[in-house]
Amino acid sequence: MEAPQTGVEASASQARELINFGGMLLQIDPATGEVVQVDSGEPAKEPFVVNSHERLVWFLSRIQEIDSGIAAISSTPEVIRAYAIVRQAEDMTSRLTAQRENLVRWQYNAVLETAAGLLKRGERTYRSIFGNVSVRLKPGRWKVRQHADYNAAMSMDDRLVAWAETHAPEAVKVVPEVRKFLISKLGKLTSQPDADLPDNLFVWEEPTDTLSIETFVRK
Repeated sequence: MEAPQTGVEASASQARELINFGGMLLQIDPATGEVVQVDSGEPAKEPFVVNSHERLVWFLSRIQEIDSGIAAISSTPEVIRAYAIVRQAEDMTSRLTAQRENLVRWQYNAVLETAAGLLKRGERTYRSIFGNVSVRLKPGRWKVRQHADYNAAMSMDDRLVAWAETHAPEAVKVVPEVRKFLISKLGKLTSQPDADLPDNLFVWEEPTDTLSIETFVRK
C-alpha cells in the first residue's frame, strides 16, 4: 500500500496538468513544463527473469547474438586494415628504434668527448636547435664479480654469503632454506674505492661520464 500523500504533495499532484498523447497520459508540471509521469493505462509488466528452460535458451541465444556482433566488428575490412596498419607501424617503429640505438652506440664515445669538450665550466648539457646532449658523471662503485660458468657462479654465491656473515651480516638476506647476498645492503661502502673488500669477490668500477640524448620529438 502506498503511503498517503502529504498536503504539499497532494496539492502539487493536483496542480499537474494531464495531457493525452497517443493514448498515453502525460503529467505535466505547469511550473516547468516538465513531463513528470507517463501512464500508458496498461497494467505494469513483470520484469523479465530467466526462470524456465525456454527463457534460458533465449538468454543464451541473445548472448551468442551479441558475441557474434562483437566478432563481426573485428572481421570488417576497415578493422582488418586498421590492424594491418598498426602492425606495420609497430614494425617500422621497431626498425627505426634499433637504427637509433645502433647509431648512438657507434658514436657514443665520440659524442661524449666532443660534447664534454664544448661545455663551459659548470655546464652539463650541450644544447642545439635539434636537441640536447646531457653529460653526467656516473660515480665509481664496487660490483660483484660475474662468472659465465654456472658452477663458478653458484660457488661465488656461497663465498659471498660466507664473507658477508662475518664482515657485513646486514647484507645477508635469509629466505626459507636459502641465504642470499645483497650488495645494496653494504650502503656507502660500495662507493668507497679504498674499501676493504676482497678482490676475488668484488671488482671496482671506475667513475665514468655518461650521456643522454633528447630531441624533444613527441613519441
